[in-house]
Amino acid sequence: MFRGGIALDLAETITGPGDEVGGDVVDRIGELIDQSLLRLDEGDGDPRASMLETIREFAAEMLAAREEADAIGRRHAETFLDLVERAAPELRGQDQRVWLDRLEHEHDNLRAAMDWAIARPDPHIAVSFAYALWKFWQARGYLVEGRRSMEAMEAMAWTLEPVDRAHFAEAFGSVAYWQSDEPVASYWYDRQLEEWRAIGDRREIANALFNRAYSDMISIMLGIADTTELASGRERLDEALAISRELGDRSGEGNALWGLGSYYYFTADAAGAQPWYERSLELHRAAGDRTMEAWSLHMIALTAMSQRHFDEALDMARHAMRHFYEAGDISGVILTLDDISIISLAAGDTERAGRLWGAARSLQAATGTDLADSVDQTQRLYGTPTARDVLPADEIARLSAEGAAMSLDELVAYALGMQDGIPPASHEEAPA
Repeated sequence: MFRGGIALDLAETITGPGDEVGGDVVDRIGELIDQSLLRLDEGDGDPRASMLETIREFAAEMLAAREEADAIGRRHAETFLDLVERAAPELRGQDQRVWLDRLEHEHDNLRAAMDWAIARPDPHIAVSFAYALWKFWQARGYLVEGRRSMEAMEAMAWTLEPVDRAHFAEAFGSVAYWQSDEPVASYWYDRQLEEWRAIGDRREIANALFNRAYSDMISIMLGIADTTELASGRERLDEALAISRELGDRSGEGNALWGLGSYYYFTADAAGAQPWYERSLELHRAAGDRTMEAWSLHMIALTAMSQRHFDEALDMARHAMRHFYEAGDISGVILTLDDISIISLAAGDTERAGRLWGAARSLQAATGTDLADSVDQTQRLYGTPTARDVLPADEIARLSAEGAAMSLDELVAYALGMQDGIPPASHEEAPA
């Protein structure tokens, strides 16, 4: 059942108790290692057993013919679902890098478990995987893969329980949002809001209002929003803010304030936006939400940049990038590369600007994070040129290729101007 190997601490949970396999599970795995049917890898400190793919395929055919195959498939799926559900709330906190890395390490098993749930089918398990994993897909650049999984589930036309319908809608809407697909994001976020209003969960209603309002921001970024969208988006954010304050939900309040800041920013009022983002930053720090802390820093950088306060913008963008890099959040790194590219151009460093712009486009194409173009789009709103606007075509092509050839570590160090290494992020370093 295992793809990409198995951590020994999960082996007994999935393969069954000792009386099912004729003895202690770890001992039996040791016997298979002795017979060269399994390999043991202790490189990361956590012992992990793996199997040559040709042997695994043959063994999988044998397992499929046995009556316990379905039960073992279910154990495998439920065990990894438990892992991703434990990970999901941690993907915004202090240990987000640890959990993102763990999910990355088990990615082949997560794919296999979700594929099993879709094919069986087990709608609850499949939807629960998608809901728990969408932030991982976004952070680590698997949006295209995640979209395929969501579309495969949609095609099944399952009858879901209300909470599963709400979770599916949020996951699909969030993947589409990060792909800058506003019509699909808005459709699913509308479904999410409808479900939670029917269920009556106030905290989830506030979250759904924030999501739906923010999908409108894509239209606003592109300059195609009409007055109805502007008014309805503001109403949703005001309602989300009121609910979050009523519930004493600091994280939810921070999200709503962040959304209100964006409402001002994307309607060409950077000075009006900045206080909303600064208050959002305070609340997200207090709530321990490292992800939204970083996004608040990024947006404060944009507001400062749009007001031509480039020194302040660079300070904020650098702190945001260190947060994203430390977490392994590729989407965040992409957007802050654009921040620093524009700031470098304003400082006259066209080569750095071109390399960073090209590197961001390369990472964007590889990850499916099409929302990254929002920085370019909004700077046109404020009349701030980007590398693509200023540099000749042949030069931007050369510099883009050089930027795209850098490793992620080299790229971040280059963006930060720290060739001797990248210091860890600290929320106490960046002024609010």
